[in-house]
Amino acid sequence: MKKTYFFLIVFFFLLLFISYGAILKYHYDIGGNKYKYLQKISVFFADMPFKAKNYLAKQYTDDEVKRINNKKLKKKKFKKNLKSSREELLLISRYDGDLKIPVVEIRDLNNLKVLHVYKPKIKKIYEKTNLNKLEFETLIKDKGFNKFRISGSVITSKGELIFHNSSPIVKTDFCGKIIWVNDNDKFHGSTNLDYLENIYTSSRKFPFSKKVEFFVGNNYLNYEDDAVNILNQTGKIVFNKSVTEILIENNLGHRIFSQQNFNPDPIQLNDVVPVQINGPFFKKGDLFLSLRHLSMVILYRPSNNKIVKVIEGGFNFQSDVDIIDDKTISIYNNNVFLNHKNKQIISNNEIVLYDFNTNTFSKKLENVFKKLKINSKRYGSIEALSDGSTVIEDTENGRILYLNKEKEIIWEFNNLSNENYIYNLFNLSVIKGNQINKIKNLILEKKQLC
Repeated sequence: MKKTYFFLIVFFFLLLFISYGAILKYHYDIGGNKYKYLQKISVFFADMPFKAKNYLAKQYTDDEVKRINNKKLKKKKFKKNLKSSREELLLISRYDGDLKIPVVEIRDLNNLKVLHVYKPKIKKIYEKTNLNKLEFETLIKDKGFNKFRISGSVITSKGELIFHNSSPIVKTDFCGKIIWVNDNDKFHGSTNLDYLENIYTSSRKFPFSKKVEFFVGNNYLNYEDDAVNILNQTGKIVFNKSVTEILIENNLGHRIFSQQNFNPDPIQLNDVVPVQINGPFFKKGDLFLSLRHLSMVILYRPSNNKIVKVIEGGFNFQSDVDIIDDKTISIYNNNVFLNHKNKQIISNNEIVLYDFNTNTFSKKLENVFKKLKINSKRYGSIEALSDGSTVIEDTENGRILYLNKEKEIIWEFNNLSNENYIYNLFNLSVIKGNQINKIKNLILEKKQLC
């Protein structure tokens, strides 16, 4: 009799677990409207381990979250070795470990003197965001008020700041007042401007198109559908296209949907670079798209929805693409591999040059990157200046390096607090050309403007 009861109990729990798994599979794979009450109960219990993990994670302060590690470093915040007399300015987005907030600063390239600081009011962004949209239901909980990464930051010739953080995309004026917030999608990745100051960036597109839904279902959590976006100066989207659709429509859908296992985030579009000159290999209006999770850069022509060129093989998990001339691009190669434990393996980052004319790759500053142990896994960028000098953003090590054409270090900046904790950098860009004097004039007029 006892054995009978035991087997009945085992059978009951086995049936319960099978039913529970079937309901979860129905919820995440199909996303239908049947058994809604049972779906809610099942998802509630399935989420419990993640909620517990998030709760424990939130026992750390926001300040600790933005530290790269909890070790005090025996380094100087700023160390200058050589003289420099360039006109360019730097735009640095970082977490300030003393103020305990994210900031964006305009600094003098030669001595890193702070000339202007943007301190966007994160609360105001939330007030202008539709927090009832599925994409933004947990935005405040996830990002908070002083954890918000001011990512993808660029400035216009009027000193207006544009940025996002897997969030709405935002534009503020020079004094930090919000001009507009676009919450059409969850925007992420780098941001670039063309000569008309149209905005090029990536986002997570939802709802899915029917073409994409065929493969991924209609549940938001099933799939990250990265999209190319072009916005005008008023924040209106003038072009929006799913990268998944681009690949499918150019007979490359197998790169994401013909693998051994379904990948919910197979693309990771992290840079959209507009072509602004006509040349023998690319035309004005074309876009270079960096697809990190595919270790691929594509030359895409929006005018006819064609992929003109697929570039791959010389880099892995790249972060940044720059156009050098009419036949050469530069790729910031994070040089990351995954082992059998799904652990990221990296030795050092690389700058890879691709030559369209010869269809070959070459490397730049290879020994410098090795010597300086520049090894960010996910981010990083390089800015080459006209005299052969270079500014390197070693994002995940919280440092910026300025090298002359002889590859000597002019200065090194470490994003340290006064207590010598190292904090996150978010991104870096160089203010060049005609924009320099416009921004310098704004800085001189700041007291009257703000």
